[in-house]
Amino acid sequence: MRLRLHAAAVFCLIVLALSGCARPEAKKARYVAEGRNFLDKEDYSRAILAFKNAATAVPADAETQYQLGLAFMAAGDLQSATLSFKRATELNPAHVGAQLRLSQQLARSGDNELIADVPSLA
Repeated sequence: MRLRLHAAAVFCLIVLALSGCARPEAKKARYVAEGRNFLDKEDYSRAILAFKNAATAVPADAETQYQLGLAFMAAGDLQSATLSFKRATELNPAHVGAQLRLSQQLARSGDNELIADVPSLA
């Protein structure tokens, strides 16, 4: 009897641990989907909030930072967009979309010091 209770307790702990691991990814996916929906509707402030929530759920996700940058660009906040693209390239240097957008933003800025501070995007 005790063995069954022990086995059941261990099983419950494993299930709880696994569901806890999946929860941030599920939240991120939900927030990203909401953000894209708001972007499509041109509701930029809500899109930004949704992408920020996704980034809070999974801070090391480059795609979320990239999507956040796109939302900032659409809202006209180019400084925040640039920071989001930079963060995306730091998280994933191979993220082509983030590299391209960051390069475009830096070229538009004309700030040679800022451009020199960014590591090679190649």
